[in-house]
Amino acid sequence: MTNNFFSASEQIRKDIYERIKQVTSQVRHHKLKDIINQRNRTSSFLKGTISYFIHEGVGGKFPKKDKIEFATGIEILCSSGAIFDNAIDGHKERNGETTFLEEYGIWMQIAASQYVLHHGLKMLFPFLNTYTQRFSHMYSIDDAVVGMVGMDIERSKNLQGQLRTIEQSNGRFAEVPLVMAATTGTDDEYVIEKVSRYGFHLGTALGIYEEVRDMLGKHGRRRASEIEGGRFAIPLHISNELGYF
Repeated sequence: MTNNFFSASEQIRKDIYERIKQVTSQVRHHKLKDIINQRNRTSSFLKGTISYFIHEGVGGKFPKKDKIEFATGIEILCSSGAIFDNAIDGHKERNGETTFLEEYGIWMQIAASQYVLHHGLKMLFPFLNTYTQRFSHMYSIDDAVVGMVGMDIERSKNLQGQLRTIEQSNGRFAEVPLVMAATTGTDDEYVIEKVSRYGFHLGTALGIYEEVRDMLGKHGRRRASEIEGGRFAIPLHISNELGYF
């Protein structure tokens, strides 16, 4: 299924990438541009591509240009979390490329995260009439930030706590853009709720997957620095609770 999805969406992902390059070329500060471009080069554009298909799937009628513009806005919005993650976790590289954390410093990472968050929202504003009028209560990126704090700063001490922070962070960060996408094609609350739960569970599953990859040092970088620093991740929590430590 995964291979079929990525094969079927190949041209869409290329179109999203080309539009993102156009948008990023307009960034006037070269350090911000470097950080944002690094993120774009290593992204699978999963959330933007899924948003493209969700719009169609719920009955949306946007022309292709608008669907690509919306999907691009979603990707730019979501890139804020990945860039912020570099700052919080101290990742000096991602997928074999420098994150510019060492070269430009932590505050430039945070500035880049803020830039793409707000620029992504600005791109999405024209498409969010239904969302802002009827579903804005489902905007929970603020909860996702609280989840990041719980995961990377306060540090969960047990498996259930770690799962809750992944749900709050990764789950919410995937749920919001997919709900936005659904509202561009329908205002059916039942459909919106189903898409919401799908995004939430997808994001949570991807978060757990990334924790395992971080544990193994398979996320395009050496083992995540926060784990080296003593933070438990999913496999470590399980081992600890089973008594293997």
